[in-house]
Amino acid sequence: MATGANQYEPGDVSVRALVRGDADLLRLLRLEALAESPDAYVETLVDAQSCDWLARAERLSRSEPADRAAYFAFVGDRPVGMIVAGYGIPNESPFLAAMWVHPDFRRRRASRALVLRALAFLRAAGQQQVALWVTETHLGVFKFYQSLGFQVTGVRAPLRPGSETTILEMALELADSPQAHS
Repeated sequence: MATGANQYEPGDVSVRALVRGDADLLRLLRLEALAESPDAYVETLVDAQSCDWLARAERLSRSEPADRAAYFAFVGDRPVGMIVAGYGIPNESPFLAAMWVHPDFRRRRASRALVLRALAFLRAAGQQQVALWVTETHLGVFKFYQSLGFQVTGVRAPLRPGSETTILEMALELADSPQAHS
C-alpha cells in the first residue's frame, strides 16, 4: 500500500516482462536512465535518442528465440525501473544489463525484485552463471550486487572507447544465487 508520493511498502513493487506494444515504455525508462546516470551505461543518451525503439522492443519481446528479456518494475501503475537479461551471444556470458531504478525508489526493493526476476529467467533457460558490468566509482551498486552474491572477477574495461571511466565485471553462479533452490 502506498504511503506517500515517494514512499511505498515492499509489497507494492510488481515486475512484469516487456511485451509487444511496450516500445514507448522501454524508450521512456531507458532515456530517463541515460539522462540520470550517463556514466553507468555504455550506450549514450544521444545514441539512444536515435534508436529504433519498435525494433528494440520487438527483439526483447520475441518468444523465438527467447534468448533475452526485459522486465519493468512498477509501484502501483508508475514505472520505476527496468533490467535486461540475455544469453546466446557468441563468445559472451549470460548477462544482466540496462539495470535502472528511479532515484526515488532505490534501496526499497525495486532493484532486488528486478534482478531476481531476471535471474529466474536465466535459470529457467538452463544458464549456469551470469555476468554484469558496474562503473568502478558506483560503490552502492557494488554493495547491492554483492548482497545478491555477485563477485568482482577482476576484469576491467573502459566504459566506452576512449573513456577514462572504468567498468568492472561482476559474476554470479546461478546455483548459488538467491532463490536458486526455490
